[in-house]
Order: sequence, then structure tokens, then C-alpha cells
Amino acid sequence: MLRGRTEDIVFERELRDPVPWRNPYEETKFLAEREVHLTCRKENLLYTVYRPAILMGDWSHGRTLKFRNVYYFMKLFHQLSKRKRKTPFLLKGNMNGRINLLPVDFAVQAMWNLSQAPRCGGDIYHITNPSPPMLQDLISLAAKILGLDIAIEAPLHPETQSRRVEIPPSLYAAYLHGNIEFDLTNTRSVLHDYDASFPLMDEHYYRESSAMRLNRTGEPAFRLVHRSILIRTRHSLSRSILRTFS
Repeated sequence: MLRGRTEDIVFERELRDPVPWRNPYEETKFLAEREVHLTCRKENLLYTVYRPAILMGDWSHGRTLKFRNVYYFMKLFHQLSKRKRKTPFLLKGNMNGRINLLPVDFAVQAMWNLSQAPRCGGDIYHITNPSPPMLQDLISLAAKILGLDIAIEAPLHPETQSRRVEIPPSLYAAYLHGNIEFDLTNTRSVLHDYDASFPLMDEHYYRESSAMRLNRTGEPAFRLVHRSILIRTRHSLSRSILRTFS
């Protein structure tokens, strides 16, 4: 999702001017989207831009093939929980900020529904969580699941809890300091039940996602099943084509 270091609302419109990006990933997404706008206008091509937020595992089982972004913190917290000595930790961030997370299967379904809707081409659509969780709630839930003592403190706030060990920053630390809202006007105008259909990302979901990251349960098997389905599908399609022309 293109957002940069802004505290305002990100609207579903073309980003014309570069903003201070938090990492190269966001910057390259902006450059790629800008290239799409320029090229399609030049060639007179109709195009649609979908901007998904931070994707997590599927809603049913938390299954995913990529363990990045929020999964980095899951791994880090898990490693901290394995210490014999239970130490209180401090995480620098905006405790009132929100992190926009959503299950990957919901994002895929939303993009498919948008692509099939009449007269929806040529616009920009945000695929985001209409009620994103607060950082404080996510950290509290992680602490509960793993049995940790984690406090959140503003980056510029003088540290008052000297007995706590500060968790070192990472590539994803910038996502802990913002509090941004993503406009959903275009998406809601096409998908009228978007908010109502958004799945409940409750404690059970995060436990499933945590187990998937910490134990990698099902990851190898899922990859094998996924590849097997592709192989079988291609094989069946090839046989069908052969029968058609034989």
C-alpha cells in the first residue's frame, strides 16, 4: 500500500508528487504505479489499480507462503518468549496508531469482485481493513498468546520504565509509528457490502496466524499441495486439448 510518512488520509487517486517513503519497497510501488498511469495514458489503454493493505494468511487457517511484515514481529516475540528469564520489554511506537491488516483471501475475492463489476474500470481501489486494529491491542494480544510483558512508548517520549529492555528497531519499525486512514469511497461505491463482508480478525485468527509463523505448520505441505494442483490442472488441460484435436 502506498502511504509514505503521512498522518493524513490516503485517497483513491493518483499520487503525483513523491512523498518521504519509509522504505524502498513503498517507493518502488509508487514508481511502478506511476509508470502504469503514464504508459496506459500514452497507449490509450483502460486500466485499474488495486491497492491492498498489509496481507496476512487466509482467514480460515492463517495459511500463508510469505512470512514477512507482521510475521517478523511474531518471530521476534516468539524468540523472546523462549528466554528462561522473563524480562519486561519496551517497544517504541504509537500505541493509539492503527495497522491496516487483512486476510489474503478476502483481498483476492474483493479484487475479483471489482474486476467483474460493470463500469468499474479506470479507477483506483483500496483493498483495506475498514476497521484496522490498534497497535496497542495487537501487542497486548501477542503478549497474551506468548506470555510476554510488552509495553509501548512513543519514540520521543523519555523512557520512564528503566527496567524494561527495549526491542531493537527493524526494517518494519516505521509501521509502528503512524496512524493513517485509507479512503474507501471508490471500493464501497462498487462493493456495497464491503464493510459487512469483511471477516472478523479475532484472537482465534491471530493465534492461527501465529502458529503458522512460529511452527511453519503446513507450509511445506501447502506448497506441495499447491504445486500438485497446478501440475494436475495443467496435465488435465493438456489431455483435454489432446482429446479435442485427436
